[in-house]
Amino acid sequence: MQELTKYLALHIVILFGISLPLTPLSRTKKAWILYTAILLFLVIGCFWSIAHGYKDPRMKGFLPNPNTFALTAMMLLLLTNGESSRSSAIRASHLVAITLLFLARTSGALIGYVAGFIHLNLFAKKGNLIKRSVILAVSISLIIILFTAMPNDRFEAIDMTRGKIAVIEKNYSRVLSGKEINFYSIVERQGVDNTSGLWRLYQWHRILTLFFSSSLDKIMFGYGIGTTDILFKQKAHNDYIRILFETGLIGLILNLIVWGVLYRRMAIKYRWIVIAIAVFCFTENNYDHFPAMSLLALYMISAGKPNIVDESKQGKGEKKRPQVMERVSASVS
Repeated sequence: MQELTKYLALHIVILFGISLPLTPLSRTKKAWILYTAILLFLVIGCFWSIAHGYKDPRMKGFLPNPNTFALTAMMLLLLTNGESSRSSAIRASHLVAITLLFLARTSGALIGYVAGFIHLNLFAKKGNLIKRSVILAVSISLIIILFTAMPNDRFEAIDMTRGKIAVIEKNYSRVLSGKEINFYSIVERQGVDNTSGLWRLYQWHRILTLFFSSSLDKIMFGYGIGTTDILFKQKAHNDYIRILFETGLIGLILNLIVWGVLYRRMAIKYRWIVIAIAVFCFTENNYDHFPAMSLLALYMISAGKPNIVDESKQGKGEKKRPQVMERVSASVS
């Protein structure tokens, strides 16, 4: 019932938001108040956890889990004004968000941020696209080389990612065959963090196997909101698979249409953070986080109003408009 309430409430927010004359959230005069409130909530939560002997290396603060902590940290990027703010302030905001993501040690959030950042630099900025593409390609290549060449025990995030990949390589055949996997023994040998990737693959395989072996009505309309937790005793950790299972093919398509329309209405310069969160949704249960998803929806709606000039879409035809108007005025006179 709780999941259904949050699901309906989110779509009500979208419905009402579309009818309101919203200013882009990052450009509102008091956005800094919400930004400061969220940042203080996260930072104070970190210190509170440390003071109370929190042992888990993945920070969660006052929130239920580190993944929710990471999603909340990404909300700071929605409130960062990339137009009127100084470049130093923008860089500082990104640095704060990245630091919080590293504290949460949530791989999906970090991968999502990288995907969004690539989009931001390729499509949302002025300049030579080929030149920016080459710079990004070289940067990504250097990161890959660093990842593969760096010795163990030098950088924890790289060690953890390698560990996840190694565990998946050893056990993916058991996942595909549908055999039971003793996660307790793997956790004892490899640790909880290194097992999370394999567990997700196993969970997704179980859910999709049941879904596509179901009757036609279940495939089309799903099992109902909230049934993933009931049937599998765990969340899907993939919002797309969860929506597919709970609302069926029709529900998934309708959800993609709603969010796709909001995305298409947005100016290109605002889209990058949406891409970051959309990628993050492949590995987490972000749809359950009503405050964050509502803020994201309002951000997307406000960034799609007709009064926003998308400079990245301005072409030669738009630049010639003043000349056309001058000719019309001259002919009239």
